[in-house]
Amino acid sequence: MKIKLLKFTNDPEKICALAAKLCRSSENVDEISGNFTKEKIKKLLDKIILSGHHSVLEHSSFTFGVEGVSRVLLAQLTRHRIASFSVQSHRWVRFENGVEYVVPVTIEKNKTLLKKYNDF
Repeated sequence: MKIKLLKFTNDPEKICALAAKLCRSSENVDEISGNFTKEKIKKLLDKIILSGHHSVLEHSSFTFGVEGVSRVLLAQLTRHRIASFSVQSHRWVRFENGVEYVVPVTIEKNKTLLKKYNDF
C-alpha cells in the first residue's frame, strides 16, 4: 500500500472557521478574518464539531494518491460524503502488465487457497 499527500489547503482550520462564521454573522469576510486568533478558531471549531454542523469542515481539502489497496476498501471509502474520491476505472484503463490486486491475509496464509485465488 502506498499513500502520498499530493496537495492540501493552507491553514485549513482558519478556512473552516471562516466558513462557519460567515453562516451566522452580519460581518463581512475582511472583518471576520481580521478578528480571528488561534484560540478563537479552536473554540469555534470545537463548537462546530459538537453541534454536528460538519459541512463547513469540507472547505478544507487534502488530496491523496492511494495505490495498492483492494477494490473493497475503495468501495467503502467512497460511500462517505465527508470526502471526494476519484478512483481508477477498471472499465476504461488498460492494464498492459496485468491487474494488481490485494490478497487477503487469511488466504495468503493457506497455500492451497492462495494458488486457487491467484489462478482465478
